[in-house]
Amino acid sequence: MQPRLPAPDTLPDILLTLIALSGEFPSAQIVRLSGGDAYKENVVKQLKREKLIRTFYRDGLRGLRLTAAAKRLLLERQPEQFRSYLTGCSDTNRLKSEAPRRRRLRLDGPGLSAPAVSSNRKSPAASACTEWLRCW
Repeated sequence: MQPRLPAPDTLPDILLTLIALSGEFPSAQIVRLSGGDAYKENVVKQLKREKLIRTFYRDGLRGLRLTAAAKRLLLERQPEQFRSYLTGCSDTNRLKSEAPRRRRLRLDGPGLSAPAVSSNRKSPAASACTEWLRCW
């Protein structure tokens, strides 16, 4: 059975687009998408069954990636939108197996965590970072 892309402007299509633009979509971030939890779970299962996405797990990080068939189908349907992301030497098309490259996609990445301070005195940069995280 030949894989088919979902209808445009549906949650499965939006998820495929997010994965194409980011290179890997963190599994834990699925909860941020609209819709009920059971529906989102079924969308992921459906896309896996149709062999459009797969789960990648390494270094304690789990993410969703496009299959080669999904990349080909997205390029056929909307080449102008996806060509720069899915072909050539673009950042989202490169090997993403290094943990630092994958952590940047997640909210718990090193750039988004509060700095560790061992004393009661905080540096101005640490205070600014902590204040920014509190507002965010």
